[in-house]
Amino acid sequence: DPRILDGDWLLSFTTLKPVSDRESLFYETVFQACPLPIFVEDFSAVHRYIQDRLDTKNLRSILENDYDMVRRLADFVIIKDANQAALEIMKSTKDEIVGRLTRTLREPTYPAFIDELVAISEGRTHLEIEAPIDTTNKNLTQTRIYIRFPENPAHYTNIFVTIVDIDPYVAERRSLQEQRQHAMEASRSKSELVAN
Repeated sequence: DPRILDGDWLLSFTTLKPVSDRESLFYETVFQACPLPIFVEDFSAVHRYIQDRLDTKNLRSILENDYDMVRRLADFVIIKDANQAALEIMKSTKDEIVGRLTRTLREPTYPAFIDELVAISEGRTHLEIEAPIDTTNKNLTQTRIYIRFPENPAHYTNIFVTIVDIDPYVAERRSLQEQRQHAMEASRSKSELVAN
């Protein structure tokens, strides 16, 4: 189908508005089969609220000092869909994930959510952050979160949020730092012995 290369089709795919049954099936197959955890989230209401009611110049400061406001803003964000890999990383079912973000957002993740809200208020089109996510079995998993915001806020209704589990890398990085620290302490002790 020549429309597969058409920009309108690509836009419809990234905004989750397939224009035919065939494209809908293609989207669903690719989305569900993707090995990366992907959530489809609607940020349109929170974007409008921030633009209309909050001081966007001081948004980070306001939110960092008012977690009640962070919870209220999270209630404006809707998780519309999650692929199989997302359900696996969250150790959840689709019924447990889909709905208001407040169902899954926990306090350890608030700083990352604040980063998302600040990026929206600044009109950024890309955000990449490390953050813990709280799975439904209450375990924290260290992740890297990637979000592409559309340039046009009218398309904030279907934003892909991709999450990568980096727990193994964080543990390895911590181990290397500890090894380096031990080596420095051993070297310092050896230097002190030689000096005496």
